[in-house]
Amino acid sequence: MNYIFIIFTASVALILSSCQEGYNTINEDRNLKTNSIDISSRSEKIYPVAKINGLSGSVNLGDLVFADGVSSSDSDGWITGYSWSLNDKNISRSSKQVFEFNTIGKQTICLSVTDNDNLTTTTCKSVLVNGLPTLNQEKKPPVAKFSISTTDNELHPYIPYTLDCSKSYDQDENNKSIISCDWSQSDAYWYYGYDKITDPPNCAKLTKINKTQTILEICDAAAKVEIVLSVTDNEGDTNTTSKIYYIKDWY
Repeated sequence: MNYIFIIFTASVALILSSCQEGYNTINEDRNLKTNSIDISSRSEKIYPVAKINGLSGSVNLGDLVFADGVSSSDSDGWITGYSWSLNDKNISRSSKQVFEFNTIGKQTICLSVTDNDNLTTTTCKSVLVNGLPTLNQEKKPPVAKFSISTTDNELHPYIPYTLDCSKSYDQDENNKSIISCDWSQSDAYWYYGYDKITDPPNCAKLTKINKTQTILEICDAAAKVEIVLSVTDNEGDTNTTSKIYYIKDWY
């Protein structure tokens, strides 16, 4: 019976020791005392922080962009693994990665990091890929068009007319954006023929009122003037057009 009790006591002690850590101290009576620490109440492990550096919010079609995850961290350990994905497709397990963007529109890049406790955190960034033409496509300039708030080809001096460039457009297939319209006077003529003034007066007062519209007031110092519109698209390409307007009652 004593042997059974000893075996039972040893088994209980072994089970308790698996849940506790102990250390020995000497009490005031100089007797050995065993103290236990319950490790079951220790705090949970902390997830790592995933961080992507090097990606901007907007790139051009065909761009190569460098990104890295080396700034990722783990406050209670260290990073043991990296995993990159582009639009949910895994592409790399290195800490640094070069991305090539060959598809127009919104692209999603994600980085997952794993720490020494096998805990994983994922962070993602969206990148807008602008549609520049590919290398085998020829870039096309924008088309400049403008109208005026009169059907008469003869303009009254010092009467305001509205010039409008809203019918201008960009020919490139992937972008259709005109970012600016600029107006100017090119030439002036003494007569209704084509005798240009050598040093033409600034006979056109042009006042811009919004992105597409400008007010034109014309003087009576010439018989006719040429008004020029220059448009620029979102790729920096420009194009121009012009119209000649006669000045009424010049003589």
